[in-house]
Amino acid sequence: MFARTEFIDHFYQFATESDWQTGVELYQAGNLIDLSMVESLIVSRVDDVEPAEVRIKMHANRRFIQWLECTCAKNRNRGAFCQHIVATVFHLDREDPQLVQQLDLKMLVRPPSQNRRRVFAEPPTATKSVLAHLRGSISEIKPQDDGRILVNVEIKRGVITSYDLTIDQAAEFVATAQVDSPYLLREQTLQPSIYVKKDGREAVLWRKVLVISSGLGKLQSTVSLSKAVVYRRATNDDPQEIYFIDYEKHRNFLGDRYLFLSGYGYLAIDKDDHWRALADGKRCSGDQAAMLIASGFEELTSCKNLFIDHALHNEVVVDDLKMAEVEVKEAEGNRFRLSLNY
Repeated sequence: MFARTEFIDHFYQFATESDWQTGVELYQAGNLIDLSMVESLIVSRVDDVEPAEVRIKMHANRRFIQWLECTCAKNRNRGAFCQHIVATVFHLDREDPQLVQQLDLKMLVRPPSQNRRRVFAEPPTATKSVLAHLRGSISEIKPQDDGRILVNVEIKRGVITSYDLTIDQAAEFVATAQVDSPYLLREQTLQPSIYVKKDGREAVLWRKVLVISSGLGKLQSTVSLSKAVVYRRATNDDPQEIYFIDYEKHRNFLGDRYLFLSGYGYLAIDKDDHWRALADGKRCSGDQAAMLIASGFEELTSCKNLFIDHALHNEVVVDDLKMAEVEVKEAEGNRFRLSLNY
């Protein structure tokens, strides 16, 4: 059974970490002693220090939850998503998947706004919390060829839940779970960068790359790396040698924060939203190439790391060319082939 993480994530963001973990433990220990559904009302009884009853009112079409409540003081007084609500929604997610599958996840009930967790740079996810808290219940780990990891957890005796981790989740999992995995979270950090070079006599090519910002180590013998002598845009530094990974070849193995390299592991990626928003690359020729150079590569300067190939470093665009000489190469009747020198 696969976890429908969006459903659980919704409730996770409105519960405190303490209530969340206690609720998972209540479910895991079998303390949800009864759950029934009469028409569109779900009622569960949770055996806790003070037993509580959770009521969830579904719309008649069962597409969304109209309201939910618990008889405990925490929910009665503050409207909080308490540990009893957590245990109940966990039970529904694990043991009544057909009901959860019908729900419109955009219309899930929320507690009063003041009960929401603090603002996160990224939405919190229940998966990380569950896997960390139930580390001892992990029964199997299956790395996938694309960098994802399938983790099977026996949250409750006889109930196996499979978590299909994204590349970012997988990288953080192998870094913190302390479990055997053929892949590691490596120390190198990748810099999202733009590399600009000549492409023939009258064209310029720029493309996205991921520059290795620290020691190459085993990476150089595992992955095909490109090397270039470049100048960093907007500095007067001496030329430098960079090693980089081609973005286009590895885009399917790229998460928001990590890159997966088969046979090597996960590498962290510096944040650069402007780089993410750009196209994969572009070839400019003729006047378009001249305008790009003359502008100082302005359309690319929003990126943190812009590297210009050494062959382009001293290129100059001249606007007021004057013809110095016209040489007739061939003449045939009224037709001529000329060579113009400026």
